[in-house]
Amino acid sequence: MGADFVWIDADVTESKETWLKRLTHDMDAESIQSFIEATEPEIGWYRFDDEETDMVEFVTEYIKDSINTAYDYMYNREMGWYMRDGYTYVLTGGMSWGDDPTDAFEYICTFRAFQDWYKSVPYK
Repeated sequence: MGADFVWIDADVTESKETWLKRLTHDMDAESIQSFIEATEPEIGWYRFDDEETDMVEFVTEYIKDSINTAYDYMYNREMGWYMRDGYTYVLTGGMSWGDDPTDAFEYICTFRAFQDWYKSVPYK
């Protein structure tokens, strides 16, 4: 069993402020709970769950941290960026032996999952 190369990217063409506004203004507790349930198999939110953790509050803050991390790519040596067809993407990755290849990896995965989920919800 050896290492695998893994990477993730996320679209950062829209502004950081746009995504933070979507999180803080468009999302209520029910929406966040729906996001948790939809992305649980991919992200594994319930590993953070204990009797003292308010999961909606925790996940909201985690998404906010993920958005901030994604847009700080110019200042983080673990991340890079590229442009394709008029869109700008941030990416991170590397060799993995079953763990995250970079500290930024899980944050970018979370931001990408939030983007995909948000764009798929019908209430917007």
